[in-house]
Amino acid sequence: MFKNFLNDIRHHITVLNYRRARRNAQSLANRLGCQVFCVKINGRPALLTKDYFKELRSKGVFPKNFTAVQLKDISVFTVKPDKPTH
Repeated sequence: MFKNFLNDIRHHITVLNYRRARRNAQSLANRLGCQVFCVKINGRPALLTKDYFKELRSKGVFPKNFTAVQLKDISVFTVKPDKPTH
């Protein structure tokens, strides 16, 4: 019973972390006007903009043949900026 309780708490914390990451990603996408990817790094969600990904790829952090489409496939979720209402 105690193990189930701890697993439930871990699950709720994980859900809250991803909700917070989605809110932050949407805010960042709206502010910068570019697509934002959420990837898991060491088990935690991390936000990566498309422009920053291209910069990291040019510096050699990612291989040259690794594309944004492949990043989209491995990401937990992607967020695009909201369209302006005016």
